[in-house]
Amino acid sequence: GGQAQNPMPLALGSNPFLEVPDPNKTIEYKKGYVMRKCCVDPDRRKTPLGKRGWKMLYAVLRDMILYQYKDEHQLKRDHFAQGTHNAIRI
Repeated sequence: GGQAQNPMPLALGSNPFLEVPDPNKTIEYKKGYVMRKCCVDPDRRKTPLGKRGWKMLYAVLRDMILYQYKDEHQLKRDHFAQGTHNAIRI
C-alpha cells in the first residue's frame, strides 16, 4: 500500500541506541581548527608508524558531540547535513 515509512533515527557507529540530537536544537560550546593524527586507516587497520600523518580539520562541539569538517566552508555549506559519519560522541 501507500504506507509511509518512519525514518530511522540518526545513530553513531553501529549502535542504533545512541541517537544524535538535532544539531539545530543543541548548544554550541566551542568551534575552531584542530590538528589530529591519523592512526587508523579507513579499513580500520592501524596505520603503520612511519605513515601516520597530521591533518587539520574544523571541529564544532555541540552538547556532547564533536562534529568534524574538512574546513569552515564545509560546515557553512552543509550545515550539519552530512549525517553522523562526521560526529563523535564525547
